[in-house]
Amino acid sequence: MKLDHLPSLGSKRRGIALIMVLMVVTVLAVLAGGFAYSMKVETKLARNASWESEFEWLGRSGVEIARFALAQRSQAGGAYDALGQAWAGGTHETNDLVAELLGKPLSFLPVSDATIIVTIEDEERRMSINHADRMLLDHAMSLVKVDAAVGPAIVAAIIDWRDNGDQVEVGGAETSYYSGLNSPYRAKNGPLSDIFELLLVRGITEDPGVFWGPDAPPNMRRRAELGGADEVLGYPVGLKQLFTANSLGRLNLNTADVRTMLVIPFMDEQSAERIREMRSGPNRVDGDSDDEPLRSVQQVQGILSPPLRDIIAQYADVRSGTFRVITKVRAGKLFRTYEAVIQGRGARSDIRSFIWRDGK
Repeated sequence: MKLDHLPSLGSKRRGIALIMVLMVVTVLAVLAGGFAYSMKVETKLARNASWESEFEWLGRSGVEIARFALAQRSQAGGAYDALGQAWAGGTHETNDLVAELLGKPLSFLPVSDATIIVTIEDEERRMSINHADRMLLDHAMSLVKVDAAVGPAIVAAIIDWRDNGDQVEVGGAETSYYSGLNSPYRAKNGPLSDIFELLLVRGITEDPGVFWGPDAPPNMRRRAELGGADEVLGYPVGLKQLFTANSLGRLNLNTADVRTMLVIPFMDEQSAERIREMRSGPNRVDGDSDDEPLRSVQQVQGILSPPLRDIIAQYADVRSGTFRVITKVRAGKLFRTYEAVIQGRGARSDIRSFIWRDGK
């Protein structure tokens, strides 16, 4: 029988060799691609690392620019802080040099292709959570529209979180409660360092919408049965919008919005709006050239009801002493945002915190 029609052994070997060559080429191509990707990542990491110190110094430069701007206001001898001043980006009391330094890209920097934008916001435009008494906290709960059966317990838990003892307020919580949770922790038993600590407080842990207010994601909003339908409800305002952990204690009536002024006990919306109108001048717009900033709390007492007139100075002022400096840094295609909290002004100011985050 003839076998001429069958492939020769040499042909088979050549086919196997071709397949092996193709496999080797494929493996090498995959390895080369992986190596190229790895080198790209390594190059990017090395580039980012090389920028690390430059970014930090650019961020710290923003803080020094802010300290200079605030020192200029202090040297001017002003007895109040207002939205129309240059440090706040206003045009009522301008300082040309400060105006040139704040709120716009600055490029006269030692790092090539780098710009920074520096803005300042006073912390006294919100109430101090560390100085808020029970009456003020109760009033805040009514603004947030927390259920009347729940609000007093949250207030008690906030007071327990801040105080330095282990005596539990009625409805409150101390370490004995928090240590029994699935992820246990201790009560702070001291002033809050950051407003986000409230998310650890009993009552707010169960309903974080109380903290976030309108900023709460859908899964954190309370639900209610309305008209036979299950609807998602958000709180009109949250503790995050009303309070800060960095303020020296009193609310600045020149910078606070109407919503935050309502936290003051006995303050009504009409009185708060009237205060805003008084400071913003004839055109009722904050931060422009016709502002008429309040020089003292006594200026507003004539428009207040007797109970509020007697206590307004306890909760309010017309000055700020704590400022949040936001520095946005761009170098090439890289962005970073720095935030610092400073207390005081100029050379005597104290940098309380300095953090950064990626992105714009």
